Amino acid sequence: MKTTLLIALTIFHQLSSSTATKDPSIIIVGAGVSGLTAGKILIDHGFHNLTILEAENRIGGRIHSVFFGDAFIDLGASFCHGQKNNIVYNTVEKLDLLVHSKNSTALYSSSGDAVDPAFVDEFFNITSSLLTESGDLPTPDNENISYGEYYTKYYTEIINERFGKDPAKLKLAQEGLDLLEKWAEGSDGFPSWFDGPAATDYQWNEGDEYMEWKGTGYQTFIYVLLRKFPDLQRVTAVERGVVFDKEVAKIAYDASRERGGVTVTCSDGSVYEADHVIVTPSLGVIKENLDEMFEPQLPLAKRTAIDSIGFGAIMSLATHYTGKWWGDDFAGVSLLWTKEDLENSAKEFPLGPHHNNRSWVTYTAEIMPCTRNPNVLRFWFNGVLVPEIELLSDEVLVDGVDFITRKFLGKDYNVTKPDKMIHSRWVANPHFKGTYSYQKIAAVRRGNGTNAEEELAKPIKTESGRPFVHFAGEATHPRYYSNVQGATETGIREALSIINYYSKH
Repeated sequence: MKTTLLIALTIFHQLSSSTATKDPSIIIVGAGVSGLTAGKILIDHGFHNLTILEAENRIGGRIHSVFFGDAFIDLGASFCHGQKNNIVYNTVEKLDLLVHSKNSTALYSSSGDAVDPAFVDEFFNITSSLLTESGDLPTPDNENISYGEYYTKYYTEIINERFGKDPAKLKLAQEGLDLLEKWAEGSDGFPSWFDGPAATDYQWNEGDEYMEWKGTGYQTFIYVLLRKFPDLQRVTAVERGVVFDKEVAKIAYDASRERGGVTVTCSDGSVYEADHVIVTPSLGVIKENLDEMFEPQLPLAKRTAIDSIGFGAIMSLATHYTGKWWGDDFAGVSLLWTKEDLENSAKEFPLGPHHNNRSWVTYTAEIMPCTRNPNVLRFWFNGVLVPEIELLSDEVLVDGVDFITRKFLGKDYNVTKPDKMIHSRWVANPHFKGTYSYQKIAAVRRGNGTNAEEELAKPIKTESGRPFVHFAGEATHPRYYSNVQGATETGIREALSIINYYSKH
């Protein structure tokens, strides 16, 4: 069932008090934002025979706000992307909870010098034009071109033409390709920017693309979603339906049975039966457990869709300092490694993993301040080494971040060492196995066909046509995969699928 965003928003904000004519039993696997949204709408429409099985000991899923320093920071979802037609923004816009993220265009070289602002402007003009042009893909000549191939080819052509007679600028621009790669891998979660297509089905919303929470964390959206804001002590009906520490091991479904066609077995041996199940775990979990998780195996088209969608990872790391050595006007910097420093990085900082003679410390693109958290800086690590970086000791992580900061900013700032640090472990956590999905080339819509996300979203129906195995979560959204907006909308979609079925039968 397809639902326009306008209808979804109307239902979300003006839920009727209608009562279901029947009371089917419903299991929701996962208390992330998609599962909570589905549960909220179902309960408000009179569907009370509902259980939410959550593997963790908290709600939120990949929204995980923790108090660190003087405010909450997000170890998972961090930004609200866009304003127009964004259910996250529209839900909280009147509550003054969001602020524009300070996205500085300042560049520092690993030589320790600030890059000339005139070159920085040229660099960002080039990258912006490439982003615009890549939005026009695919064409018959490049529908199978990867993100990395596209940027490497066209960026190299542009800088050779523009800076070919200026060796110093050309060298800087060539080093900028590595920064572009890290931006791409950080934004999309690619292990490598050669893993994803140049043109995807992702849809950007108009308006501010990088809004963050005013020190309260993305958890605030969940509080508003459940209507427990600002009274955070209130326990809602949805929360009362959550059973924690319930890791789902198997979902057995029988399309020949009209009722009671789903049996969910948890790792602790507990068993739940229901008429419907809404499956919302991360795609990483589904990929990891696909052969054992469903009985019978999912249809071939759905398994192919799952294989066609990638599931990547970034690592969020925050450092706290006893004193704010960077000053009030510091808006963050992007990091431009020289070719020589990249090649020597594994020798210069030998602690921890490396890839192709590059130390893990080279796999971060920015040093950013933290909103409402004056003594905290943020780093995001991305790329192929994230699973190994997550497992490093706190001592090595602190040493590595201190190395990065001193190398880039030590000439202009009196850098001190962090006194404490916190970071995410999404890959290592068996309940997530990564951060968010991305499209592989095979996932992208061709012509008037469906993309892999749409195929994954299709419910499995009984022989009589009743949808009873439903799929939600960001990886099932055809346009807003990878973010909270997409996850929320899919929860609405699957709740409405059940509601509409029983309104007609």
